[in-house]
Order: sequence, then structure tokens, then C-alpha cells
Amino acid sequence: MNKEVCMKKQILVYFVLLSIFIPLPLKAQPFLSKKFCKHPDFYCKVIWHKDKKRKIWYRWQDIWPDKRERLIIKKINRLNMWLVPGITIVVPKKMTGKTYMDFLPIPKKINTTEKVFIWYPKKLAWGAYDKKGNLLNWGPGLGGIKKCKKEKRSCKTPAGIFQVLAKGTYYSRSASYPANCKGIKCSWMPYYVKVTYDGVGIHGAKYFIGRHDSHGCVRLFISDARWLHKNFFTYIKDNDKKGTKVVFLPY
Repeated sequence: MNKEVCMKKQILVYFVLLSIFIPLPLKAQPFLSKKFCKHPDFYCKVIWHKDKKRKIWYRWQDIWPDKRERLIIKKINRLNMWLVPGITIVVPKKMTGKTYMDFLPIPKKINTTEKVFIWYPKKLAWGAYDKKGNLLNWGPGLGGIKKCKKEKRSCKTPAGIFQVLAKGTYYSRSASYPANCKGIKCSWMPYYVKVTYDGVGIHGAKYFIGRHDSHGCVRLFISDARWLHKNFFTYIKDNDKKGTKVVFLPY
């Protein structure tokens, strides 16, 4: 009897440690899967091991070794986490000679006289447009969750027109999350860009789970955040000049 109790405790500790050290959300699911499974240009692939009793998490490169195709699929599904058993992934039927710029969920051209970053929360995507309104780049963009349970408040990303107030670095970290954190214990926010005076901004995120899940910031693939930081966002300290225009559309 004592051995059974001991074994149960060991199993419980194992799963607790697993949930702490492997931040892979099991409830993640591409928001497009239900809509696109019957689309003539796409098909849905359910990730399972041949032996369905073996719940193995897969790396993207294990299933799609081609880097170009892998990036297309990741961006379409708004995912970059490890592939959880049972998850449904939307895959284009024709990817030969194409890039993710051939699969746009947002407008290719807009009316503007200045370069602008637009976040489309209903599409879980962002777009970077030049002064003539031409789309330069796009990618997944996840915003604030409707309600933060611990804080007991809405964490939705505020809608509005902003500008870049400051730019961080690859090593930027949150000053607020988790609560009372210090140094490396604070959340990592690579290539952070501040757009509101209370700290809401845009930054890279290691894991993307296909739905809004932040405390208010807009999260991007780290590679996208790096591109924007180096090639698009500008921050000018002079009071007479403005940083890059940023638009957050309403949910």
C-alpha cells in the first residue's frame, strides 16, 4: 500500500514539473482549422503518431523539412509551438514556388501617406505598409486575452492610433510580469517596441498558440519582430518628429 502511495506521489510530481518546465499549451488549436478544412485550396492534417496511444510532440521540421513551406504553414496557422498530438494543421495544396506573401489574410494595399504598422486582431495578423500603402511584410500577431484571471481584469490590447515611443533590444524583459518579478525572472520580450505610455507594445514571443493570450502587448514571431525592429520601426527622440505610426484595430 505504501509503495502505491509513493508511486502516485512520484507521478504527480512528474506531471507538475512537466507543466512548469515545458510551456507548451495543450489546448492550443489553429483558429483557421474549422473554416479551411473543406476549402478547395487547402487540406487539414491531424498530427498523430502511427500508434495513437503514443502521445509524442513533434517538431515542425520532422513533418515539413522544407524551411520555406514550413514558414508558410506556420504563418497560415498562427502557430510555432511544438505540435501536440491531435492538433489540426491547415496546409495549402500548392506551395511550389510560393512564399507566405502569396497567402495574405490582410489587404495588399491601403490608403496612406506614411508608413504604418497595422494589427488586425480578428485575423490574428499584422501588416507593415510603406508610404504608398504597399504591403511590405506580414505575419501572425496575437494580442491581449479578454480577461486575465489572476489580475481579474480585461487584458485586451487597446484599439487606437499610436506611434513608436521607444525601442528595446533582443534582451528586453517585462517590468510587470510576472508580478513582483526582477531581472531574468521577468517575461522575455525580444525586440520590444513601446507604443503606449503605460507600456503596451509589440514584441517577439517564443511560443504561438493560435489565439490571443497576452497581457496586452501584441506578440509576433521572433523573426518578424527582428525584421520590424531593424527594417521598419523608427524612433526619433526629437519632440518635433514622430516615430513609426502604429494602428491597433478593435477586436
